[in-house]
Amino acid sequence: MTGDIVYWGFWLLVSWSVFHRYNYVRYPAQNWWMSRRTLFFLVVFFLLWSVSAAAQPTPLLSPYIDTRVSVVSARGAVVMDADTGDVLWGQQADIPFAVASVTKVMTALVVMESDLPLDHPVRILASDVRHASTTYIRAKDTVTVQTLLFLMLVGSDNAAARALARETAGTSAAFVCKMNATAASMGLVRSRFVDPAGLLSGNIMSGRDAGRLLISAEAHSQSFLHRVFNTQQFSTKIGTRTVVVSNTNRYLDDGVAASKTGFTSAAKYCLSILFETLNQKRYAVVVLGATTSAERFSIATMFRTMLSE
Repeated sequence: MTGDIVYWGFWLLVSWSVFHRYNYVRYPAQNWWMSRRTLFFLVVFFLLWSVSAAAQPTPLLSPYIDTRVSVVSARGAVVMDADTGDVLWGQQADIPFAVASVTKVMTALVVMESDLPLDHPVRILASDVRHASTTYIRAKDTVTVQTLLFLMLVGSDNAAARALARETAGTSAAFVCKMNATAASMGLVRSRFVDPAGLLSGNIMSGRDAGRLLISAEAHSQSFLHRVFNTQQFSTKIGTRTVVVSNTNRYLDDGVAASKTGFTSAAKYCLSILFETLNQKRYAVVVLGATTSAERFSIATMFRTMLSE
């Protein structure tokens, strides 16, 4: 809030300076009176606006949060009340950043909102696995939608995300349009998607949007996606192969309702997590652009500990 006041105060003074110079050139005889009158009204307006802004309440995580946490070592971070959607603490909460595989939460939501049955078989194409970086499937495999969702959300399988997108909408481009349309319908105005796997840096979200997305995805078809999000290890048979996938998120326990990690060189280390405290309050914590993998979990643990006090 203080930063906003300083920002607008600076631009008000710049505006006065420009107006003062204009008056001096055009009305030199009246310059003294007009410039001071203009400055007077600008100062009064700025003071009234400052008082009004300062009067707005700032929600707190705990009575000690302002003195205990001022900044975290990440590009953006958000703590949200999952039941009200209120942001309780934020660092660049509304600035969009690359989110890497956190994108897959939107991919899962769009697939679940389609009429594609979970037992529907999907034939894997060479284009699905090409340059996929992380994948457990091969071209010509036949895998069900349910298995692809597990591979995508548990093992962060990029080829699985591509195959789901193609099977749901016909092409990846058409699916991306659905992703952006869904984001718009949810009011996620600081989000944009360009691929279903999150490999491209053009997939961006604000921390606030990422938190709202995870809350909505977990609530949709809750029993199934809740189970997928919280699977520590997934094992399945694909053809003659047994595929075993471990969760990319080490932050799983009985209190966690949903979570997704992400990493690319552009996005750095990201984490979106939804959990419930012992007093049955639900919160979402989003960390975007942490410097290390350990740091994103450390930040989430810090806030979770505070919220449990």
